[in-house]
Amino acid sequence: MTQTKRMRHNLPSPPGEGPGVRPVMRHNLPSPPGEGPGVRPLFCLLLALLSLMARAGNVVTLPTVTGAPGDEVTLTVSLQNTDAVSAVQVQCRVDDGLAVVAGSEVLSDRAAAHSARVGIRDGVLNIMVWSNALAPLQGSSGEVLSFRVVLGNEPSTIALVASRVTLTDPDGNPVAATATDGSVTIGAPKVQLASRDIDYGHIPIRDTYHQSLQVTNVGNVPLTVTGIDPSAPEFSSETAFPLVIAAGATDYVDLTYRPVERGAIEETVRLLSDNIAGTNTIRLTADPFAVNELHVGDASGIADSTVTIHLRVNNMDAISGFQLEFDLPEQLRYVDGSFALSSRKADHQLTVTHHGQHLTAIAWSLTDGATFSGEDGDIATFDVTLSGRYGTELRASKAMLTATYRGKDMDVLSDHYGGWIDIQSPQLNATDQLDLGATPVTETAQGTVNVYNGGGAPLRIDRVVFDTLGFTVAEAMPLVIEPWQSVDLHVTYDGQEQAPYAAWMQLYSNDPDHRLHNIRVTGSRYAPNFLSFTADEVVNGADLLVHVDLGNYDPIEGLQFDLHYPQWFTPTGEYTVVDRAQGFSVAQRTVGQGVTRCFVYSLADGTMAPGEGRILTLPFTTDPDTPEGEYTLTIDNIKAGTGALTDKYAGAEEQCTVTVSHRLWGDVNLDGTVDVADVNIVVNIILGLDQASNYDGRADVDSNGYVDVGDVNELVNIILGKD
Repeated sequence: MTQTKRMRHNLPSPPGEGPGVRPVMRHNLPSPPGEGPGVRPLFCLLLALLSLMARAGNVVTLPTVTGAPGDEVTLTVSLQNTDAVSAVQVQCRVDDGLAVVAGSEVLSDRAAAHSARVGIRDGVLNIMVWSNALAPLQGSSGEVLSFRVVLGNEPSTIALVASRVTLTDPDGNPVAATATDGSVTIGAPKVQLASRDIDYGHIPIRDTYHQSLQVTNVGNVPLTVTGIDPSAPEFSSETAFPLVIAAGATDYVDLTYRPVERGAIEETVRLLSDNIAGTNTIRLTADPFAVNELHVGDASGIADSTVTIHLRVNNMDAISGFQLEFDLPEQLRYVDGSFALSSRKADHQLTVTHHGQHLTAIAWSLTDGATFSGEDGDIATFDVTLSGRYGTELRASKAMLTATYRGKDMDVLSDHYGGWIDIQSPQLNATDQLDLGATPVTETAQGTVNVYNGGGAPLRIDRVVFDTLGFTVAEAMPLVIEPWQSVDLHVTYDGQEQAPYAAWMQLYSNDPDHRLHNIRVTGSRYAPNFLSFTADEVVNGADLLVHVDLGNYDPIEGLQFDLHYPQWFTPTGEYTVVDRAQGFSVAQRTVGQGVTRCFVYSLADGTMAPGEGRILTLPFTTDPDTPEGEYTLTIDNIKAGTGALTDKYAGAEEQCTVTVSHRLWGDVNLDGTVDVADVNIVVNIILGLDQASNYDGRADVDSNGYVDVGDVNELVNIILGKD
């Protein structure tokens, strides 16, 4: 007797059936001989494993399809089987990008006796094909089932990967199977914007402004941007459309704004494209304003000159009036009454107040709606006098431009700017000390002051003033010195007072920092009372005559001086007084080695009248062994006394040079040769026609103490070369 066992299979119930109506499947597997039902499980398990190992090649193929968002596409499930299969169940986890079309299941000819159901629940796609009669599918390969799904709007690729595959045979037993993955691709572009808010900021009207909108295509097919749709006509784009952006790429769309009216705005612009998911709208904000600017013009001039300041206004609104205030820098001085409106005025009135360095100007019109003409140009001017050396900035400390906007008078000034006032100034450079030195009262003291202009404008010396009489400047005033040039001022002084002097020399100029330049002038005046002396050339052994000369401005009543001489010279104590010193005596005494002090005086209170010339001669003897050469004599410690017992000598020490040469034996007349002229002198001495003393012993040729015929014979022998 064959035993059978009732088996239940875990196939899902077909729609409309519960577990109680599922078919009962009986399997007619015989029991092994000698065994009852209790010993069959192990044998059945082994038999089932061997059966599964013998079966292969049951493959479910899931579909691969592509569509656009919203498309309804057909998915086909195929089966290649080597075993008889009566039921198929496949489960895949999917996202919400798919929606099964209800009732769209269509079974192929292979499943003519079967039922099918496809649905998505909790993110799982369930595909089921079964037969209530456990009828097998026809054939061994091909389509089993098709159904339709609606694609979502988000670009994506939905993988169809079987998380569970169940096949059963006509007996209801599981059949081994695998699955080939599929996919559903939703092909679409997708816009991703870097920002959905663009602010153009605080900007002037009547100009063009650009912002770049960054657009990224995060879809999987190219994105085509066809243009923009702004909510206001002031917005446009300079991008060349259509703009194609590849999948995954980024590009930029220009958003151009041309404001024509002041006032904050908020607008939108929509990006036109084939993007079907998300919003493409961008919010645009801006705060445009009208440009109404005040400009203080630059100016340039020389210190102390007057320049005109130009006030220029460039305006987009119709300007009806203004109020301007300036705190003038110290380098600028307002010229009273110089503020004036330009030709842009209508019937405008002007009020100007000036207190110290504060300047206020107000312009208005009594006529309603009267405005300054034009949109650019000077609106007013005023004059300032330049002072100081350096330039300065001039800008309004307060500025208002009035206009009527939307029926209300308001300040429409958008900004105001200062101007640079360049001051070109001279710069006086000169010494503050001038020493004219010591000069005799018989001459004019002279000196020069070099004045250099180190500035960038001409230096004008208007006048030169001395606080002491006797001073003059040779140059005519006013004197102009160009930039980077210099001029010498020639200063003279002719005062007669014999004393040191000092005076202030004052230069008045247009140097803004040194209107008055003081120079201390010093010097001294003296009477030109000078001694000088000379000496004749001498032969060694002969007498030396030292001649003393006096040049005096004052009457001189007495002289004193020390005469320094070398060891080869000896004063004789004698002297000879000439006409200028008639009545004067000379006293000499030795005050040191080679120093003799001389006193020249008059016992009768005589004077040496002013003048020049020789006053005396002092004789010296020279040693016969004096070496040939030049010797220096010096006079110092010189004093010249006047009637007031005042030393009026003006000089210092004096020197002269004495040339000493060797005596030629027999050269009586010292003419450098021995000839008949020397014989004649000796003969004249013998005859009493000449004095031997006049020749200082040179006539005693034979050195016997007498001048006689023996000296004549000696001379003849020298001339004839016999001696």
